[in-house]
Amino acid sequence: MKRLLFFSVLSIFCLTISAQTKTWVGPVGGSFNVAANWNPAGIPGTTNDVIIPSESNLIINGAPSIKSIALQGNSVATMTNHLTFTNASSIATNATINWTFGTFSGSGTLTNNGTMNLNDGGTVIAN
Repeated sequence: MKRLLFFSVLSIFCLTISAQTKTWVGPVGGSFNVAANWNPAGIPGTTNDVIIPSESNLIINGAPSIKSIALQGNSVATMTNHLTFTNASSIATNATINWTFGTFSGSGTLTNNGTMNLNDGGTVIAN
């Protein structure tokens, strides 16, 4: 009985660790691909929901694969590589993606209430 209880508690703890929200705290024009630019620290991966708060400005590079992304308020993201997301994601009113290169792909729905500036080299892939 004690063994079952131990493994149950351990399983819940592991699930809590793996499904984590990462919030951008980096500098203006900072790189998505730098661990210190996120709270909690670490580059977001496939189990992470990503929040880009209002008034943030970052460069999405390094071809990240994430769970979801939410650009809030008047945040600005510049895409210079590929971004893949698996769950519903959003771009808020007044938020902007400057898409200069790469693909935006994934199985999640992207709700765009903001602006997407598509420059040379961008591609949309719907899975």
